[in-house]
Amino acid sequence: MIAGTGLTANGTVCSAGACFFTGSGGLRNGLLYSQDGGNTWTSLGAATLANQSVVGVAARGNVLVAGTFEISRLGGDKRIGGLYRSTDGGGGFTQISGAGTGLPNGPVSSLVGDPNNPNRLYAAVTAPNAAGNASTAIYVSNDNGATWTQKFGAAQSGGTIQNATQTVIKIATGPGGAIAAGVVDLSTSKVTGLFWSGDSGTSWTPLPMPTQPLKQAPVNFA
Repeated sequence: MIAGTGLTANGTVCSAGACFFTGSGGLRNGLLYSQDGGNTWTSLGAATLANQSVVGVAARGNVLVAGTFEISRLGGDKRIGGLYRSTDGGGGFTQISGAGTGLPNGPVSSLVGDPNNPNRLYAAVTAPNAAGNASTAIYVSNDNGATWTQKFGAAQSGGTIQNATQTVIKIATGPGGAIAAGVVDLSTSKVTGLFWSGDSGTSWTPLPMPTQPLKQAPVNFA
């Protein structure tokens, strides 16, 4: 068993103002790994991942991939995070986002694997600053996170990803190349778009939105 640590609570440190909806609670000391069904745990990646919130982790033999994501409205929007990879079972982690792997720099709001292909991973990357708002996108790796290619972005989002608003994406995968993606507008904490692909992200279809808006995202939307 492997788990990431971080500020994953739905709490807040104040009821209004700049820090409203700021995440709270939880340790930020990397990954926890258990080889006995959760009876005992070992810390991994603390030197690299400390003070970051791990929102997704994938283990493929000795290869571990972890995505970190944290946005705080306390003192202005801060977009912190990236994708990190270990090839020695967690002994050491290297940041691969923004490092010439095809994955741009920015927080990773979702990291999932393909249930039919153990080498394939999907990561959603949010722009690290307001100037890149329209660059929020989904990327795929077919080599356990070593290299990445974009599969979904502003062009496929039906206008839900654009320059005026900061957005993040949450991803879920299923058998037969199925991917579901939800675009979240962080200014309102609401889901503004739902999309589905049945061919591993080659083509996308917009899905009908519920009559009642999906709120409290992305904390409670997965």
